[in-house]
Amino acid sequence: MRLAHLLAPSLLVSASVVLVSCAPQAGVVGANTRNVGLRVGCSGDSVTFSFSPWRVRVELGDVIDWNLTVTAGTVPEFGIEPVEKSEWLYVDTKRIKGASGKPAQAKGMKKNPDKKRYRYQVDLICIDPVTRDTHQVVVDPDVWLD
Repeated sequence: MRLAHLLAPSLLVSASVVLVSCAPQAGVVGANTRNVGLRVGCSGDSVTFSFSPWRVRVELGDVIDWNLTVTAGTVPEFGIEPVEKSEWLYVDTKRIKGASGKPAQAKGMKKNPDKKRYRYQVDLICIDPVTRDTHQVVVDPDVWLD
């Protein structure tokens, strides 16, 4: 297994989710769905990965969907997990699983979370289509609540 962290020559990277408004939303829960796109491909000794938006900005009650597109190789599943479970802005702090065509979704925001940066990690394994070698990718982006 090859370990790839997204950081120049290796693959470990950091992004953000930001809460932009804590104004009460008259009983509205999950008023908006914020989409984050992940694209990954692997072939031979190379892994390509992109993440957009890097900094996710959310409002009170928003849901986040992480959507995976695989450009080469196979990714059986990916996971989203808070770096500091006690600091996460959603009630559920367990690893959220997703797959290509099945977004990982964070919902059920805590009541009155602090306006700040919330760190989380994206992890996945990409399997080379020819050699069946595996490449582990770990990315460390953020959610921002303003």
